[in-house]
Amino acid sequence: RRRHTRFRNVTGVQTCALPICFVYWNTSIVLERETDETIEAEITGLVEQYQTLGLPGLTDVIIGRSVRREEGLYILANDEKRVIAGNLDTWPETHNADNGFTEFTFSRRNGGDQQMRNARGKIFTLAQGYYLLVARDVFERRALENVFGTALAWGAGLMIVLGLAGGV
Repeated sequence: RRRHTRFRNVTGVQTCALPICFVYWNTSIVLERETDETIEAEITGLVEQYQTLGLPGLTDVIIGRSVRREEGLYILANDEKRVIAGNLDTWPETHNADNGFTEFTFSRRNGGDQQMRNARGKIFTLAQGYYLLVARDVFERRALENVFGTALAWGAGLMIVLGLAGGV
């Protein structure tokens, strides 16, 4: 009888934990997809600006966006990846991610301190060897995912312990 009760409690825990895991996983995918769509839309708009206004016009647009955007990261660079305009001082060391996106870390001043942050973006090659990097700061989103993941793990562990203890 105890074994049956313990099995029922663990099965109940799994029944509760699975939907929570699904919601966490789904939310993470939706947030990443939203970030990717924003990056794609920004690249499309900037390439249109480049085709209409040329390199000087694109440079002005990037300078304008760099000044007022918190999460948006922009670099217009020459064929040697030296920064012409943007809100990062140097071209970052990027790592390929899924669907043609790239990820990298960058340094940002937070008050008086420098803070290493994560970004996700896309690189577009313009005519004459110029490069356009459009990215989003995903530091807060990833930190939030880590908090939820940790809470989920602790919650699931607690449910299992309580489920097993309830069967004793």
